[in-house]
Amino acid sequence: IAIGTLGVVASDQGYDDETETMLQAALAIHREVGNRRAEAIVLSNLASLRSEQGRIGEALVLAKQAIALHREIGNRLHEAMVLANTGILEADRGALEEARRLYEEAIAIQREVGSRASEGNTRGNLGNLLRQLDRAEEAQVHLEAADAGGLAGDRLGAPRRARAARPAGGRHGAAARGHASGAQRPGGAGDGVARAAAGDDRLD
Repeated sequence: IAIGTLGVVASDQGYDDETETMLQAALAIHREVGNRRAEAIVLSNLASLRSEQGRIGEALVLAKQAIALHREIGNRLHEAMVLANTGILEADRGALEEARRLYEEAIAIQREVGSRASEGNTRGNLGNLLRQLDRAEEAQVHLEAADAGGLAGDRLGAPRRARAARPAGGRHGAAARGHASGAQRPGGAGDGVARAAAGDDRLD
């Protein structure tokens, strides 16, 4: 947990090499002791780091591993968070239909567990995506739902990312390089508090 927290500090200071080293060390420890929840969180944070570095293919591989683990252990809110962020990665590389599918899957989970803030955030992203797909009526439905929750996001279409896990008491970093408001930064690897998007939904 301490190593993962140091990784957060290194990331917030822009030290990607140190972040990589610490997160990889945390990942090895969590796998050795069988802490599947923490392993999934570290994988998510490594995916965030790869995304910031522009290594989208590697980010997608790590994100999909994290989704599988979160699903296996029943960590539904974290699963939805990573699904939504993976949707942004897919959209970034032009796979708009795959991004749409991931957003819709995330929204279904967020509705199931009653995470209104994170659902509104993802609906805003989906609405902007549907505009790109020339599906204006469907887009409007989702954008209005996002507006109702006060989470419409950037009306020009810039996606919001759900925030990754952070250590208890920690502060969320600034927007990740190359991304718009609400971008996620790599977070802590332990049992800290994680929040979805701009909302206060606990993911721990």
